[in-house]
Amino acid sequence: MVTSENDHSLKIKVTIMKTMQLFTVLFFLFGASTFLQAQEFDGKASFFAAQFQKMDVDDYNTQALTLGQPELSSNMFGFSLDWMEVEGRWLNSPGFSFFYDLTNHDDNQGSNRLHVFSADYGWGYNLLKPNSKWIVAPEIMVTIQHHQFKTTADDADNLIQAQTVDNFTMSRWDFPVRLGAQIVRTWINDETNDGFVIRLRGGYQLGDTDRWKYNDAVRTDNGGISTEGFYISLGIGGFNGAKKKNSIEGSKL
Repeated sequence: MVTSENDHSLKIKVTIMKTMQLFTVLFFLFGASTFLQAQEFDGKASFFAAQFQKMDVDDYNTQALTLGQPELSSNMFGFSLDWMEVEGRWLNSPGFSFFYDLTNHDDNQGSNRLHVFSADYGWGYNLLKPNSKWIVAPEIMVTIQHHQFKTTADDADNLIQAQTVDNFTMSRWDFPVRLGAQIVRTWINDETNDGFVIRLRGGYQLGDTDRWKYNDAVRTDNGGISTEGFYISLGIGGFNGAKKKNSIEGSKL
């Protein structure tokens, strides 16, 4: 028990240190951006993206081995549909995501399934000139997520056998915060103000809870599954309605 509490305290300290380091970097980048030349450049983009995220499942896997349940992978993969509104240097980015675990399912050892549905809204600040073909922006995102976890110790050959299989489900709502950055490359037609965009996005997800509802009835504060961790995504999409205001001639990055 003492070891578990010490490990939890250590994880909290490491998370706090990582957060402070990230905020320090963002602070200096934000300060440096004030020396860059400004120009208004407005428009909207829509993206379809593939995402990868790490999570901490060590505590769950320890409990699962004790109960004879299959282990869960610490890797998640998913897709998202989101938008980006550019107003000068400021970026507003709402979106929706779906994730699932990358556990290797063995027919002889049962299976795990963790699904995450997420709605998020992000705010970013472009560090480069708004008339540039590139956008480099630190950002913060607030999210609302629903996690659903299902596991079974064995697979069944038919419905009658399935009723005797040991299985359970857990679910929860969570409100994590994501701290990260996005890099966007745009190809815009000057005549139509429409174009094509590619975006690389990544960072660290903070502040999830470990409170679950077991089999839709019993609450537990130690499910052992934490989706706190690093994430990265690659998206493609279209840019439309771009406008240039108070244009300033000069080189573009």
